[in-house]
Amino acid sequence: MEGEAATQRNLDLVSTALVAYASKQEALPCPAVGSAATGIAASTGPSSCDATAGVVPWSTLGISVDTATDGWGRLISYRVASGANGLTRARGASLVDCNSNPHPAIANNAAVANLSSSYLCQGDRTKPDEHGNPPAAFNTATTTGARTTLLIQGDGADKLYVAFALISHGPTGYGGVMRDGTAVLGDLAATGREATNATRTGNTFFGSERTVDVPPTAVSHFDDVIRYMTLAELVGKAGLGARDWGASASLPLATAGSSTFNRATVEAAVGVAVNNNTFDQSLTFGAGGSAVSVQAFGSSARDISFTEGARGSGIGTIGGGSTSATNATVNSASDEFLRFNTAIARSLGITLVDFGTSGGATRFERVRFTFYLSGTQVGSQIIKAACQNRNPAIPTNPAEVNYPGSANFSLSPGGNFNRVDVEPITTTSGDSESAILVGSFRVCTSLITTAECISPTRNIDEPDNLNDCP
Repeated sequence: MEGEAATQRNLDLVSTALVAYASKQEALPCPAVGSAATGIAASTGPSSCDATAGVVPWSTLGISVDTATDGWGRLISYRVASGANGLTRARGASLVDCNSNPHPAIANNAAVANLSSSYLCQGDRTKPDEHGNPPAAFNTATTTGARTTLLIQGDGADKLYVAFALISHGPTGYGGVMRDGTAVLGDLAATGREATNATRTGNTFFGSERTVDVPPTAVSHFDDVIRYMTLAELVGKAGLGARDWGASASLPLATAGSSTFNRATVEAAVGVAVNNNTFDQSLTFGAGGSAVSVQAFGSSARDISFTEGARGSGIGTIGGGSTSATNATVNSASDEFLRFNTAIARSLGITLVDFGTSGGATRFERVRFTFYLSGTQVGSQIIKAACQNRNPAIPTNPAEVNYPGSANFSLSPGGNFNRVDVEPITTTSGDSESAILVGSFRVCTSLITTAECISPTRNIDEPDNLNDCP
């Protein structure tokens, strides 16, 4: 009982010393070599930290050898995942550079946003640089590196993502090391839980479900006393948790291209004032890797239009040198469509303007989306219908008085794409034309889900997102 009490007390003290070391060094120390009996960590270099029979490095931790000894006079073994991906690598136990405040759209995507147990940072969760830009490796899951951790078995459910384990080899001491560096092998069975804890051939160890009613030489004998701490616990106690580095860098990484087609953006792309007709068949919005180029097509040559419609502004198609607003929509009667070329993306958020009913309250306009990757169609075409009346005389929903005639969609063809054709088709009744404007456009990478890829104007002047259409 005295040996047990002394062991538990020293396991507490060593655990506290390891937390203090991690707090200062942002990593865990390499084990000391038991046979050396110096208490000095075997190596400070992460790639060479491979002490296979390591004990607590008491000298490196600044504690006494007495503290690093169990209640039966043997050194406490210390196990930690080492090597290039272990917690002994430089800053290997730190989440300080992880961003606890990414853009809300990305924060809702657990697949990327979590500060996980096995990865210290994931994807968008690394802090931006001094200019608010993401670091070069921002998009990769190994921005700060996947960490190898330990697995503890035998305490009920397996304990995953363990940062370190401290092992007293119990009253028999089999597998332990004396203070002078002498190994205590005795009649340790070649297999079994005690042998696993003693030899450390991997990163899996066994907990404290003891079996002492059999001889110490039996494979099933187990009297080790083990103490461990998960990575999450270590980071929390050491004050190495994620920081709020701001959300400014997160959204651009999820966006492969984005534009709101208002007068300012269109005239900036054209270079002159626009009166319904840009007199350009192709325009580019934005610059660099997030630029969006738009082309106009129809049964005959078409220019890109910009007009301020009844329910908002947007771009469309126009032909014949016309500057009439009535000719500035993308119209199914003339086989017109807009083609958007972007960086490689996974999903689309788009707002269509002047898109609702046509020729009757039950005739809803429709649009067809076709996605391509380098000229090859991706997935099936997606057809969507309006869900608001364009100009309801007696609205079924009072909110429609102010917000009819536009629609928001978030779509994905199920694979990567870099081109989208947006083409109106006949209404749901099949006997009337559809005519639309594109109000805003955004394509997103796989960093966020399709539902989170929303158009830039979706949340502007639309209470409760009434224009979100299925």
